[in-house]
Amino acid sequence: MFETFSISIKTLKAINRANFGMIYDEAQWIANTPNYQAGKVVPQIKEIAPWIWEVFVKNNAGGPGPMGRPEIQLTAPGGVNYDNVFEGLYAIGYKGWLTTHNKRDAYGNSVDVAAQKAFEFLSHYAAHVRTA
Repeated sequence: MFETFSISIKTLKAINRANFGMIYDEAQWIANTPNYQAGKVVPQIKEIAPWIWEVFVKNNAGGPGPMGRPEIQLTAPGGVNYDNVFEGLYAIGYKGWLTTHNKRDAYGNSVDVAAQKAFEFLSHYAAHVRTA
């Protein structure tokens, strides 16, 4: 129901209920969208803005691939462009939940290192959120 932007927007419009939203996950879309284009991230976030209840932060290599392929570090090249994602979230005034799914095996199998790296990564973006 939400594996790509086009499927997500079709689903959300079909359901058309104020009490129904989604967890926005760009990594899901990058992994499942043939010919994925990072330049569409901001306009797509703006289009689905009314339905974003939470943002899920993780990273996958671009393009459709086999299920169960390993996630990559949040800052790894070839994955989600989080500068674009947060530009879109800032544009819609998003101030909701951020959840990270940052696998420890992408960081030498260390939970502590993965948690610290996720905190450092997200702190950079959170510092730019306007609270007024």
